[in-house]
Amino acid sequence: MPGAGAAALGGGPVRRAVVVGGPAGDEEILGVPARELPGAPALGRGDVAGALGHRYVVAYDLLASAPR
Repeated sequence: MPGAGAAALGGGPVRRAVVVGGPAGDEEILGVPARELPGAPALGRGDVAGALGHRYVVAYDLLASAPR
């Protein structure tokens, strides 16, 4: 059902989305949110710390948010 994910986001159009993790490197995967989210959102790949790219987002966040 196209646009079904919008209900979980409050039902309004999604204007911007950032795709992260290994799947973000796959051009076909980027087409999924473009088709399924209403409002033709601008999509981008996350870039961790401006140097690590999209693949290391989860690991970086886990380390950065760990209690010290």
